[in-house]
Amino acid sequence: MTQHPDRRLVLAWLSVTAMAGGFVGSRAHTARAAGMLRILVVGDSLANQIGWGLTQVLSGDARFDVVNRGRASTGLVRDDFYDWPAHLAQLLAAQRFDAVVVSVGMNDRQNIALPGTILPRFSDAWRAAYAERVDRMMALIDEAGVPGFWMGMPIARSAAFSRGMSVINEVFESVAARRANIAYVPMWDMTADANGAYTPYGRTPDGQSGVIRTQDGMHLTGFGSRLVAAYLIREMDTVLEVATSP
Repeated sequence: MTQHPDRRLVLAWLSVTAMAGGFVGSRAHTARAAGMLRILVVGDSLANQIGWGLTQVLSGDARFDVVNRGRASTGLVRDDFYDWPAHLAQLLAAQRFDAVVVSVGMNDRQNIALPGTILPRFSDAWRAAYAERVDRMMALIDEAGVPGFWMGMPIARSAAFSRGMSVINEVFESVAARRANIAYVPMWDMTADANGAYTPYGRTPDGQSGVIRTQDGMHLTGFGSRLVAAYLIREMDTVLEVATSP
């Protein structure tokens, strides 16, 4: 059966990764020796879509287990609704993972409520508090001794929504820069046209094109989910210093 081009790219990386070095930590080394890697995906509904994309491009290869634990309507602002640091700690304590992918932010364009005060969204105080929450998540991944891949938010059809995602991405990138074990993976360029503007269309790393965004102008189609997964694998290749071709 003919494989999709993005699947061929990923499987090339997989075959080399399973044999070569790269993942940090003794637990990852053990996984490589056993011929398998377990990837945890956490975050909001966009994380769910990225996790689905990874399961698609990795389907049929028993060496890789994608554990998709994204949850719609969640983020880091409303920890009273869903406490991601607490849930991530539980997931990391329950079983071994060899890489963690995080995608949150789409639901975080709102004020942060603290005891006795409200931090207006995107204010300096908001950015500082949000950065602390991002760093708390990254610290949990660091402490688990596995590489983390923190996804930036994509450009949106709404200009106002895009401006908010840009602010959130600035926080992600600045916090990730302080942690050697966390790679910031920008999704903006993956989902924008050649001029940096919103487009519902996209192209895989090997040139296959298709519709990548749903009607809401923010979420990913099935093709878009596979596209982001393919680019994510390329980022893993860069960070982990393994080749994407045999």
